[in-house]
Amino acid sequence: MNEQLLQFARVVRENGKEFKAPQPDLKETVRCPFNQRLVDINVYFPPTPSGGSPKGPVVINWHGSGWTIPGHGKNEPYILHFSKRLKDLGLIFVDSDYSKAPEFPFPNALHEGVSVIRWALTQPFCDGRLILSGFSSGGNLSIVLSNSLTGGGLGLDAQELKSIKACIAFYPPTDAGIPTEQKETNEKPLPPEVPGTELSRWIYDGFLQCYTYTPSSSTTSSTSAPTEASMMKDPRISPIYSPASSFTVPITVITCSHDPLAEEGLRFHDHISSSSSSSSPSDLLHVHHRAEGVGHGFERRLKSPDQPGFQDQSGHQAVKSSYDLVETRIRQALSKPKPTA
Repeated sequence: MNEQLLQFARVVRENGKEFKAPQPDLKETVRCPFNQRLVDINVYFPPTPSGGSPKGPVVINWHGSGWTIPGHGKNEPYILHFSKRLKDLGLIFVDSDYSKAPEFPFPNALHEGVSVIRWALTQPFCDGRLILSGFSSGGNLSIVLSNSLTGGGLGLDAQELKSIKACIAFYPPTDAGIPTEQKETNEKPLPPEVPGTELSRWIYDGFLQCYTYTPSSSTTSSTSAPTEASMMKDPRISPIYSPASSFTVPITVITCSHDPLAEEGLRFHDHISSSSSSSSPSDLLHVHHRAEGVGHGFERRLKSPDQPGFQDQSGHQAVKSSYDLVETRIRQALSKPKPTA
């Protein structure tokens, strides 16, 4: 193991923002055959006034981490908000952890994602419909797993892929093939009125080096040294290199005006939309939304829309517009008939 990568991981993990311990309705573990690891998952059931057993669509969510920083449970405010906001849909949320790099680099997290998808589809509370959701690196995982080529290549069969009705990706990395020096990274702190987390070149390069670590790269002398270019363009790492026609699941990409990943997120959306023939805004397969006045991870720096004082915060409009779109897209995806057995 590369000691410098381990040192980088220790530093960013120590500086990771703390969050309140989650309180799910159910905790489970799923074994991944690829690496024999147990994946922790938190399950959140919708309100059931009748007290009956819930059964409905399942939203599987993956948190952001740079593929490196532990953070399972930090998206609970997002989950609780939409569980209440969309209670008429009876959504069950499965918030999934995944192994972190460099100890467990690519493609461990993706194979664990496959195992969680399969587990969810076999549960009595799942009606056969899935929505994949993710933030940052978790958004990257959700996009790759929902793609017919990369998801299929990782082992999802045709029926499992068909069960995925939508993908919601908040500020995902989509193109590691672009050298970091060509990205407008946050080398200075964000202004006080801009909620978010800075992504410097050192941080972003370190995340990528950890995620793409292989024994053959163990002699790398710096976390900012370039990794094999062809690996960075692997569509399982950089989904922008998958053919546009392979993105058959409706994808919603939310980028941030002060995020270094915003430009590639827009290009990714333009790429996957290039094969779409729809011209009606209400019938678009893929949608991009730019959240203004905020940076990477903005929603975690702010109160949820249903909390007192939400509208007094700088950046609340970005949360409102993004969450309004998420609601619309989920409702659209689930408006189609349920799958038959």
